[in-house]
Amino acid sequence: MDLPPHPNGPRKTLADFPKPPLYGHKSTEGRKVDLVMFGFPINQEYILDFAHHYNILPNAEEVDRIDNTFLHLAYTVRTVLNARLIALRDDEEYTRRSLDFTVVIASNRTQAHLDRMQYFERLAQFLLLNSNAATWVFPNKESALAAQRLEKDKNKIV
Repeated sequence: MDLPPHPNGPRKTLADFPKPPLYGHKSTEGRKVDLVMFGFPINQEYILDFAHHYNILPNAEEVDRIDNTFLHLAYTVRTVLNARLIALRDDEEYTRRSLDFTVVIASNRTQAHLDRMQYFERLAQFLLLNSNAATWVFPNKESALAAQRLEKDKNKIV
């Protein structure tokens, strides 16, 4: 979803973010509305910065530090913040800068899931990110594993 530029500068509060129609409903153009997720896109550089800030395995090799911090982050956002860390693609051709993961707090799957947007500021604080880093993302439809995980979690957060 292309986000229009905000007329008053960066998006900072919940009211600044547009809300999409619910998943599966017909859009005004008569097309089915796609699943979109609201959260914070992250990359491997972010994961290393997060590891450094929280002092996670400071003496480990970089690849081990990324992997373990990713697991720690996924577990913590799930158990403490009821969010999910989702891979947007599964081709494993990640680079340090590509935004291949998203910490998701809400989706347009149902109204209850959409209403979870209200918790994004708490999630931003934990992730050490500005609120304006949040955005709507589309899961990669060609990513079979990512799609399967979303389907499996359909009655949960996203």
